Amino acid sequence: IKLFNSKNSSSLMLRYDMTNQDMDNRSGRISNSVSHNPTVTIRNNWSSGVGTSFGLRTTFRNQERAGVETRSKIFAPNFNIDYDLHVEGNRGLPLIRKSIKMNHDLDVSNTFSAIVRRESLGVNRDEKSEQYGTSLDVSYNLRERIRATVRISVDYNHDRVEEGADYISVMGAVMMRGEFK
Repeated sequence: IKLFNSKNSSSLMLRYDMTNQDMDNRSGRISNSVSHNPTVTIRNNWSSGVGTSFGLRTTFRNQERAGVETRSKIFAPNFNIDYDLHVEGNRGLPLIRKSIKMNHDLDVSNTFSAIVRRESLGVNRDEKSEQYGTSLDVSYNLRERIRATVRISVDYNHDRVEEGADYISVMGAVMMRGEFK
C-alpha cells in the first residue's frame, strides 16, 4: 500500500509466510517443524529528503525432534533513518599543511534493531535472550560507476538464562561496488 501527497510519500508492507518441514528417513520421522512469520513495515519519505522506516518481523515456531518439543517466539523490531549529507568547504590535512576543497554528497543510513527470543526447549530448558544493535552506513560515489561504503555496527547480546554469557560485538567494514558494462 503506497500513499502520496505533494510533500512526502508513505508505504505499508504486510507479509506473511508459513513453513512446514518434515524430515524422515527409512527408520521413521526425524523432525517436524511449523513456522509462521508475519512481518509489517512502514516507510515514510519526507519532503526534506529524509527517509524513515519501522519494521516488526515475528516468528512463531513449533518443532519436534527426537521426541523433544521446542516452542519459539521471536520478535525483531527495527527502525531506520536514511538521509543525504552534503559536505562542502576546505579541509586542512594534518602534517602536510595543505587543504583540499570538498564538495561531496554522502548517503547515510542509521539502523537501530532488537531481537527478543523466547524459546521453550523441551520440558526443563528455556532460552531467553535479547540482542540490541545499531549500525551506521556511509556511502560515497567515487566515480560514476564505483561506490564505496563504510559500515560500523555494535551489537549487545543479553542472555537471561546463563549468567555471564552476555557479550558485545563490534564490526567494521569497507566495501567497494563497481558496475561494468
